[in-house]
Amino acid sequence: MKKKSLRFKMITGGVLAVVVPLLIVGVFSIYRASDALEELAQSRSQEVARGLAAMANLAVQEEMKIAAQIARNSAVIAAVANPADEAAVTKAADELKGLVEKSGSDYEIIFVAGVDGKVITGSRGNVNAGLDLSGRDYVRGAVEGKVSVGSVNQSKATGNIVMTFGAPIHSASGQVIGVVGITMGVNFLSEKVAATKLGQTGYGFINNKTGLCIAHPNKDLILKADATKIDGMKELAARMIAGETGTMPYVFKGVKKIAGFAPVPLSGWSVC
Repeated sequence: MKKKSLRFKMITGGVLAVVVPLLIVGVFSIYRASDALEELAQSRSQEVARGLAAMANLAVQEEMKIAAQIARNSAVIAAVANPADEAAVTKAADELKGLVEKSGSDYEIIFVAGVDGKVITGSRGNVNAGLDLSGRDYVRGAVEGKVSVGSVNQSKATGNIVMTFGAPIHSASGQVIGVVGITMGVNFLSEKVAATKLGQTGYGFINNKTGLCIAHPNKDLILKADATKIDGMKELAARMIAGETGTMPYVFKGVKKIAGFAPVPLSGWSVC
């Protein structure tokens, strides 16, 4: 019995001597694999965020160029220089209407205003003539001589999510005499974000410079979800508002997630 017991102990000890290190190595490998997967997920999420941010920045850049081109249109300049000249104003309105029609469904309206921010005419004729837009950010920027990107908001006319670009209109002497405004739909941003998947459940979104959501696969969150006020997202929101590029974990509705985020320089947005 003693010999059996000794043999049993020897066998057991030998097995343990082999198995325990294997278990330790196995557990360590699992942790290492888990860390590697997390690093891969972070790297992938940041890569996707940078790609979406570059796409959004390019789209904004192209619209800024178009606004600047329209501001150099001779009919537009003539209407702003001579707002009392009905023929000049009508010609500008017709030109702007044609541009909107050529854009398909991209533009809601193109309009021109004086440096006082009051609309002179637009692609809808004189419907909005006299409307005071002097308080709008894109008008203020354009009056200062800059092509500007306005805030994303909901159109009162169509209910669509839109944004407006403003560009300065210059006289022959180079003086700013008015503003061109282009209001366009930004649903393409949400569509692009919705089409971008990370794994089985990952998705992207875009916040504006204050942390408010402006593009998301769930349209119910657009212009309603403010990341600065959502528990689990406040630190992420702060870093996105600061224009940082990086990755970090966050919690949304009790679900732990990994965020990769990158800024859209021309608009002040951030893509996650």
